[in-house]
Amino acid sequence: MNSNFSFLNAETLPQVGETARMAEQHTLVQPVMATGLCRKALEELVMFMYANDPRLTPAFPTSHHDRTLSRLIGHYEFKKILSPALKDQLYLLKQYGNTALHASDPDQPATAPLTPAESLVALKALYGLAALAVKTYFGPSVSIRPFDEGLLPTKAVYLTVDQTAELDARLAQQTLMADLQAERLKPEGTGSRTGSA
Repeated sequence: MNSNFSFLNAETLPQVGETARMAEQHTLVQPVMATGLCRKALEELVMFMYANDPRLTPAFPTSHHDRTLSRLIGHYEFKKILSPALKDQLYLLKQYGNTALHASDPDQPATAPLTPAESLVALKALYGLAALAVKTYFGPSVSIRPFDEGLLPTKAVYLTVDQTAELDARLAQQTLMADLQAERLKPEGTGSRTGSA
């Protein structure tokens, strides 16, 4: 399958790539789902940056409560490594992602549903951020093609029950891996202990 995110592969950021490609498949046909997936990919990308950038690793919060996307991208050290244009893309993607993820929350103010055009903006923002991360952390020799809207499906892709179950299992595994990576980033002696007196 051709994808704008082919540069997110086994040699670079496979987990982010898998989520980004899922978002890409739904951008024009299921914008709320696609934008939520863009936000998830952004979270995965930010976690990778904190785990692998020596400027950020010391700033990684020890408390799980402090590891929200908002707090991670709002950290002073994180803000220092982004250009103003990238900060704008990042915050736009986060805002659209929040709108997507809270669209059906009765406790949130009602908003108009995300449009395919807004989902496309979120996808392009993710593309720009991911491309910069790959060039920064894996070197300028990684080939990244210009974004091509022609690669986006214009018809809904329906999954079978088995495909849906497989996708759910993969997403659960990705979440577990992200949690394990977050635990690995905790400084020694800060882990929670259960059952101790």
